[in-house]
Amino acid sequence: MDGSLSTLFREKDDSIKMDSEDRSLEKRRIPRIPMGVTILIPHLQRKLLCHNLSSEGCFFKTADLGQLGETFTLFLDPPEIGIIIVDGRITHKGLDGKGTGIIFNSIEPQDKLKLSFFLELFR
Repeated sequence: MDGSLSTLFREKDDSIKMDSEDRSLEKRRIPRIPMGVTILIPHLQRKLLCHNLSSEGCFFKTADLGQLGETFTLFLDPPEIGIIIVDGRITHKGLDGKGTGIIFNSIEPQDKLKLSFFLELFR
């Protein structure tokens, strides 16, 4: 009987682990790459350092960029690539009040190509 109970608990633990892994995969289809890239946010008149970046979004360690759902234009300035203009939307605010996740809503094809080229340098 102990053998069957331990098997049951082990199976339950494995299923919990699998569920949480599946949820994390659903949240972010493309992994972000840790790096520091300067990004200008014109409406806030701020230039910030992005802490991780992907072809679909970015993350800042600061939380005062706006409210969830707010949209605005960002100017990414990766070294030696040239300015990349994207429209983004705030999709995450850290529970502790620190950090803002932004998803890119739209990006011109030539800028998408520049961003992809830049990100490939770090993979």
